[in-house]
Amino acid sequence: MIQIWSEAQTTSSFETPNIGDQAHSAQVCVSVGEILPTLANAFQNGFQWVHDFADDQVTIPSDLMELIQLAKQAEAGGRA
Repeated sequence: MIQIWSEAQTTSSFETPNIGDQAHSAQVCVSVGEILPTLANAFQNGFQWVHDFADDQVTIPSDLMELIQLAKQAEAGGRA
């Protein structure tokens, strides 16, 4: 079990997925769809662990990065 604390110090728990031998390695390969909902929820709810990993690098496909950059440009254009 992993316990997660938000900035308000509330707790919730979930079980880690069974990833076999990868659990002991430094890197795990997962799909964006597998982690995005949890990351988005944790960010929206102010979980500190999201900020703890803010400087970590992730590897994503170049076409996904292009879409992210386009979305950022569209957001910036909407704020101007």
